[in-house]
Amino acid sequence: MIDMRTSLLDYLRGHLPNAVYLSFEVLQVPRNGIPAQAPDRMSLEKILGEYLGVSNDMWVALYSEKSNPNATYLAWALTIWAIKRSFF
Repeated sequence: MIDMRTSLLDYLRGHLPNAVYLSFEVLQVPRNGIPAQAPDRMSLEKILGEYLGVSNDMWVALYSEKSNPNATYLAWALTIWAIKRSFF
């Protein structure tokens, strides 16, 4: 499980068992002089694999607090790269 709540403090106060914290800011990378772009596939794989320990054979649940789109953003990024991977 990946906890994407806005506050690390909220994560530290209590999270679902075995959940890891991922800050939304980590997913916003500068590209070609433009800040806050979605990560490319290599960056996303590094973030999820090397930093969080997520592998291809795992099911992953994403969550954040109410009215927080962070988990949805990560789901979107994963979907985009899955679609691109199947077409190329």
